[in-house]
Amino acid sequence: MLYVPGSNDFKLQIGSHLTTRPTSNFGTTFTAAAGSYGSYVALLAGAAVTEDCYGILINVNSVATASAVRNMLVTIGRDPSGGTSYTDWLTDLNVGNASTYINGGGSWYYFPMYIRAGTSLAVKGNGSSATTGLANINIFGQPRNPAAIRVATKFASFGISGTGGTTITVGSTSDGAWTSLGTAPRSLWWWQMGCNANDTSLANQAYHLDLAAGDASNKKILIENMLVTGRTTEEFNNAPLTVGCTANVASGRTIYARAQSSTIADTGFAVSAYGCG
Repeated sequence: MLYVPGSNDFKLQIGSHLTTRPTSNFGTTFTAAAGSYGSYVALLAGAAVTEDCYGILINVNSVATASAVRNMLVTIGRDPSGGTSYTDWLTDLNVGNASTYINGGGSWYYFPMYIRAGTSLAVKGNGSSATTGLANINIFGQPRNPAAIRVATKFASFGISGTGGTTITVGSTSDGAWTSLGTAPRSLWWWQMGCNANDTSLANQAYHLDLAAGDASNKKILIENMLVTGRTTEEFNNAPLTVGCTANVASGRTIYARAQSSTIADTGFAVSAYGCG
């Protein structure tokens, strides 16, 4: 069984902010340079990772600024030796215009990735402008039924362009057209999506995002109707997506995305995708 946050499949949770009262400024501050990655900022020391873990929940918030484009990618780095010499691990996660924590939570990702005991974890950002964000993570261990836990060790990003994703044509009365995000470099089975918009005046609305794999005429749905909400304060939010993300995709298959909005789509709406296996 795959982990769903809030269930009892894992008996151990190690978090970067488990004892911190949630506020609008929830997480560790990191700084993104304009068009390049800033320095890594520690989130979890290796000494805190007392056992092997098999999943990671990532939240990034407080990226958005009213009346401004705030595209941003973040990468989670790791040092299996417990030090601070991080290597890129979960790369180019799209957190564009992520809201403050109390205005909807911001951007969330969950990956069933293996994390060895003693591994240090950190975050860095790459923004469309020099700005900051806040990040917090939780990792999960002690599975109640180890034989039933499916865990990944490889990761791939799709549709990354500049400091955001690939621009798509969003439908309003029906789904927009499928747009290619790239080709699977290896067999993958767990999927997530992210988004951003090149717009200084977002609307109060909802988006439904779909992800698929296949070719021009035949596609297998990987994720269907993932909810993203936008606010006129130029903020995006998405819930941690953990159900309906499991789908085997063979190496070489093309990954596609499409979307539908509740009203006229924000300008330059773009999506990205992530797979692991």
